[in-house]
Amino acid sequence: MITDILRIQSDGPKSARDYNLKNWYGVLKIGEENKLIRLGKNDAIRCIASTEEMFDIIDGAHQKIGHGGEKKTFREAQNKSANVTQEAGHLFLTFCEECHKKRARKLPKSLVVKPLVSTNLSPGGLNKFPDHA
Repeated sequence: MITDILRIQSDGPKSARDYNLKNWYGVLKIGEENKLIRLGKNDAIRCIASTEEMFDIIDGAHQKIGHGGEKKTFREAQNKSANVTQEAGHLFLTFCEECHKKRARKLPKSLVVKPLVSTNLSPGGLNKFPDHA
């Protein structure tokens, strides 16, 4: 896709697809590397993350907000990269050990089962009830 954008920038758009690509995407050269960017309102620039970069972006956003949850992680990651999806964020959070420890359900103290102490037990462990015939 980067090669398509570079071709459109040099030769000009020739089809409807080319016009759409020109209006929505651009190429930003950082050092020797070309990065695909998503052009937004108010000249906001957000990079398009590759699949390999996606984990690092979501992890960084999740660490930055202090393991705050799925929606907060998604919003923070969207600020950095345009193509982060909620599904990718949800998948990441299912494997976050810190979040699982933090949100582990604990039983309230009132639900702890106490041992039954009774003197009516026979040596075999069964109660003997009189027959009510």
